[in-house]
Amino acid sequence: MKLNFTASATFLFLAISPISALAIASEAPEAAEVIDITTKEKLPSCQSEYHPCSIYHEFEECSPKWLKWIGKCGASGCIQWFRDPTEDCRTTPIKPVEA
Repeated sequence: MKLNFTASATFLFLAISPISALAIASEAPEAAEVIDITTKEKLPSCQSEYHPCSIYHEFEECSPKWLKWIGKCGASGCIQWFRDPTEDCRTTPIKPVEA
């Protein structure tokens, strides 16, 4: 199968390519203010090295400090967990709710 490009189609492609490259390379707008939903405390932006989501990795998993910081990270809304990271820290199994 042979494709034939017309001169106008080629020109249109060449004219749009630089515009799309500019759109892709543009800087993202400043993030909205991040607030802990449990304490209403203002937190650093999600990308900050001082944000709880950047700090909890520094502590041993399931330690009290780790649980504190991972709780603040989850409350900030910067990360949406697909699986609760504190699930492995529970000492008693969770009983299923009977319908």
